[in-house]
Formats: sequence, C-alpha cells, structure tokens
Amino acid sequence: MYKILNLNLPTYHFKIKKVENKHQIFDEIRRKYVSLTPEEWVRQHLIHFLIYSKEINKSMIAVERKINYLGTFKRFDILVFNKNAEAEILIECKSPTVHLTSETALQLSLYNQQFNAKHIIISNGLIHFSWKLNDKNVYEDFSFFDK
Repeated sequence: MYKILNLNLPTYHFKIKKVENKHQIFDEIRRKYVSLTPEEWVRQHLIHFLIYSKEINKSMIAVERKINYLGTFKRFDILVFNKNAEAEILIECKSPTVHLTSETALQLSLYNQQFNAKHIIISNGLIHFSWKLNDKNVYEDFSFFDK
C-alpha cells in the first residue's frame, strides 16, 4: 500500500477502500474506484481542488484520456474545458517523490500541442508550477493555487 503523504494542497474527504489487499480511491470524474498510487493521490487532490476550491463543474473536467502524439498513444492527467468546450487548463501530475524538471515541463508542453490550453500546470502535490497564456501568446508564471 502507498503510504499516504500530506500534500501542499487542501485536505479533502476521500472514499478509500481495500480490495484484495490493495487500496483504491474513488474518482468523482471517472465515477469509479482506481488504484491508489502516489500519482493518483496527487491527481485526486488536484481534482478535488478544481471542484471544491475553484468551483469548476465536474462535467468540464476530463481525467486520464488517451491522446495520439506523433503516432503513439499517451495519456494526459487532467484537462479542464471552458463553456465553449475549448481546453482551458491542462494539468500533469507526478508522484510526490518525482522531482519536477525541464523534462516534466517538456512532457506537458508536448501534450499541450494537442489542446492549446490557456493554462498549464505541473504538480507533484508538494511543488506546483503554473503558467498562463498572455495577450502576446506567450506563457507566463501565475499563481493558480492562490484563492
């Protein structure tokens, strides 16, 4: 079982159960229990942050869907759409033990070529980096996690 760590995100109530000696956590977007891995712990915190702290409607959030990138299938972690069904926020989640590097940012930027999201975020639950597209069509730092 994954040892649950406190993250640098608000605390939420999660539905967790044990199945065949493995822990699972309920995903409100996919509406099912999924394996509780370190990355999933971060993903679920971020999903709850979007829903309960940023008040984003669940119907506007997609989780772990396949994308075709240069003939290979990849999976993005979290994508938030705006009211016009355009990509608004693309989030890449990592385990708390994974250092966020330029390679992580490159992975996010490659995924974003499919979506052109206005906001992109990388988080390992402890450290978060967020950028927004400015009026000059350039990404700049911004504080997504401030209320």
